[in-house]
Amino acid sequence: MNDKLNILQKKISIKFKDLNYLKKSITHKSFNSENNYEKLEFLGDRILGFVISKKLIELYPYEKEG
Repeated sequence: MNDKLNILQKKISIKFKDLNYLKKSITHKSFNSENNYEKLEFLGDRILGFVISKKLIELYPYEKEG
């Protein structure tokens, strides 16, 4: 399994310090209900929402919400 994860790291040009994070990030809940990416996905969605909101406020500081 680590060989495949190493190949994936090379393809995406990202080196993980802990391969368990990479493995978890690509594991769907239907495959492993205990150790999957749902929490990481939730965290990523929140971070993405924050970054986009911040950028919109910077670009349009005088616009009303919505």
